[in-house]
Amino acid sequence: MEIKQVNKPDLADIKELLRSYHLPVEDLEEPGVEIFEWREKDRLVGCIGLEKYSKHALLRSLAVHPDFRGKGIGKEITNWLFQESEKRGVKELFLLTETAEVFFESLSFEVVKREDIPEPVKQSREFSELCPSSAIAMMKKI
Repeated sequence: MEIKQVNKPDLADIKELLRSYHLPVEDLEEPGVEIFEWREKDRLVGCIGLEKYSKHALLRSLAVHPDFRGKGIGKEITNWLFQESEKRGVKELFLLTETAEVFFESLSFEVVKREDIPEPVKQSREFSELCPSSAIAMMKKI
C-alpha cells in the first residue's frame, strides 16, 4: 500500500468522498491539516487526515471509497497513521465520530469526555465548530 500526502490544490476527489460520508471538508486546506491518500491506478481508494498539536494529534477525515469497503483498508490506513504519528512524536490521538465508534474501539480507541481533551485539540475547527456536540470523542495512546 502506498499512501502519500496530498497537496492542497489536489483535494477535489477527497472532498467529494468525505462529503459522501457527511464528514467535514471546510477546513482541509488550513495550515496544520495534513491529508493522506491511497490510490490504485489513479483511482482514490481511501484517505485519512492528521492535525498535530505537539504530542497530541487529531485523527480525522478517514474514508474508504465504497468500491473498496469491506476489505480491511480502513484499518490498514489507520494503522499506517499510527506509525506515522509515532514517528512524529505524537503520544495521544483523538477523534470525533458519529458513526464509527465500534470501528475505532477495534483499534484500541477509548471513549473520553470532551472536557478531558487537551485544549489545543479542543480549539481545532473540527472540535470547536464543524462536528456536532453529539459526536463521540475518543482517544488512543500511541
